[in-house]
Amino acid sequence: MQKVEDFEKGINSLRITNQFSIFITGSNSKMTFLELSTDLSGRYVSFRVLPLTFKEVVELTKTKEKDYKKLLFDIFEWGSLPQRFSFDNERAKLNYISDVYDSILLKDVVERSNIKDIASFNKILQYVL
Repeated sequence: MQKVEDFEKGINSLRITNQFSIFITGSNSKMTFLELSTDLSGRYVSFRVLPLTFKEVVELTKTKEKDYKKLLFDIFEWGSLPQRFSFDNERAKLNYISDVYDSILLKDVVERSNIKDIASFNKILQYVL
């Protein structure tokens, strides 16, 4: 969406009629939160998806106290982004985590920072992470 020139003007024109509720989702490597909120004339609300806390994971998974250690090691291995708990097999979890990594770190950061040597950047990220 953000690759369409002046897309925010089109969004604002639909809002003028008050007939529509418009939701734009996804990450945005082209514009910062401040730039986007300014261009959408104060009609911008950001919802950040953060990893769940241990307490939230316990509540979501209905884990008993005797299984906390097992759950903690599961979080160490797979993280605690909310969507990952909807997958019940390792292949699906791995695909999800890889997709998040690719879309946020590789696509958004590489595009926003104008990184040319993506292979080297990815190797550095693998080392750091």
